Amino acid sequence: MLEIVEWLKGMEIRARDFYLGASRAYMEDGPFAKLLDALGQDEALHVRYMEKAEQVLRENRGKVESAITVDPETRARIEKPFLDLVSRLSLGKPSKEEVMASVLATEFSEWNDIFLYVIQTLTPLNRELQLGASQIDVHRDRLKRIAQDLPDGRDLLARLDGLPALWTRKLLVVDANPAVAGLVRALYKGEARVDGAETGKEALAKIRSEHYDVIVIDLDMPRMNVMAFFKEATVDDPALERRFLFLSGLLSREQKLFLDQRKLPFVQKPGGIDTLCKAVAGVIREASAA
Repeated sequence: MLEIVEWLKGMEIRARDFYLGASRAYMEDGPFAKLLDALGQDEALHVRYMEKAEQVLRENRGKVESAITVDPETRARIEKPFLDLVSRLSLGKPSKEEVMASVLATEFSEWNDIFLYVIQTLTPLNRELQLGASQIDVHRDRLKRIAQDLPDGRDLLARLDGLPALWTRKLLVVDANPAVAGLVRALYKGEARVDGAETGKEALAKIRSEHYDVIVIDLDMPRMNVMAFFKEATVDDPALERRFLFLSGLLSREQKLFLDQRKLPFVQKPGGIDTLCKAVAGVIREASAA
């Protein structure tokens, strides 16, 4: 499998460099350039995941067997549309429609399937690769935005919608009242897995063993300094800071300063269900964009 991962990493590096270069070439079209840049950032993350996959395979040498190989003919077929597009961009600027069509042709090739196969195979061995799985669905959403602008985009959108989600969103609700987690679980039934924790110790154990897309926590937890808990939970994983959503009644001066200094999202209790759901979506969006 290591040979497959090394090839995939090379493809992701090419894709990253192409998208970032194309975003500069189409700078006069602001929204399109921004979308290409976002795709480039996605691919930069994919490179990191393949580097992590290489590390996992070396640490588990002989323990992971691949059910497939990627033969030279398959590699050439997957690489051709992308390499053709890179060549055309170097000779001049293809139309926006040509770029979008070529991007989708490449992204819909076996390249994406093989990438997903590697991630799904190695995710049980490494927590960081769980984050990679969650980000791939974000990448698919960006591709949907491209498909919407194409004349035959409806068929492409149908294909994207027909793909199974690689990642089930996971939310952790930290509240002394288990009914709060029960309510959130009901709100996201069929959309996300919702775990609950009634103490800081329980929450910390879950955070260190699972990747959560959002951690919803009550700032006023009894017998618990939530601000100290936040610092302990994020000390080894600073990126986790972007996935916290705080709930509280009236904020103390200390709590307000804590949230303001770190620009952390906050929903005042009692809050509307729609307000809470929008806040959760905002955390997912901001964490994915970072």
